Amino acid sequence: MEGKYKQRLMSAGRPEDGDRPSLKEQYEEKEKKELVVQKSAVMKLSQIYTAIIRAVMSALALVGGVSLVRPEMRQVLAGIVLEAVREIKGF
Repeated sequence: MEGKYKQRLMSAGRPEDGDRPSLKEQYEEKEKKELVVQKSAVMKLSQIYTAIIRAVMSALALVGGVSLVRPEMRQVLAGIVLEAVREIKGF
């Protein structure tokens, strides 16, 4: 039985090296041209806005952390938050 399968495999033969390009040449990544785009003013404004928002959020997180540690500060912070909510509802 081995002879039967071996004959089939051998009869298929191997392609000659000159018939087709090598796999490396066939699937090699082609050189790509890159287009460089300068940052626009909108991108800079977006980055500035993000930096400001992060700073404000960090400050609020710090205040919240301090108010959790010190009970008297917790009451002050609660009063400030309630006053802010009343102001917002007033608009």
